[in-house]
Amino acid sequence: MLEAWWDPAGNTVCARMSDTIPGSHLLGVNLGRPDWQTVFSDVGNYSTYAGVIYISMAGMTGSDFVQIHGSIVIGDVELDSGEHWISKAGYGG
Repeated sequence: MLEAWWDPAGNTVCARMSDTIPGSHLLGVNLGRPDWQTVFSDVGNYSTYAGVIYISMAGMTGSDFVQIHGSIVIGDVELDSGEHWISKAGYGG
C-alpha cells in the first residue's frame, strides 16, 4: 500500500510503501518535485515497508505538487502503484 501525507509542521511530504505479504522482498518508494531534477528514493529488500522518506515543499504554492511512486516485486511479479501526486491542497492519482 502506498501511503503519502503532507506534514504542515515541517512543510514536507512524507511517503512509504508497505505490505502484509510474508517474507522479505523488493519494496520501493520515490518522491520528486517537477522543479527539481533529484528524485528521492528508498528501495531495498524489506519485510514490512520502504521509507518513510520526505521532501520539502518550501517555495511551493497550494497548487504545486510532489510526484509519488511505489512498487513491490515478488519473484517475477511487480505490483506497481502507478504515478500519484500530493499537494498542500490534497492527494490525487
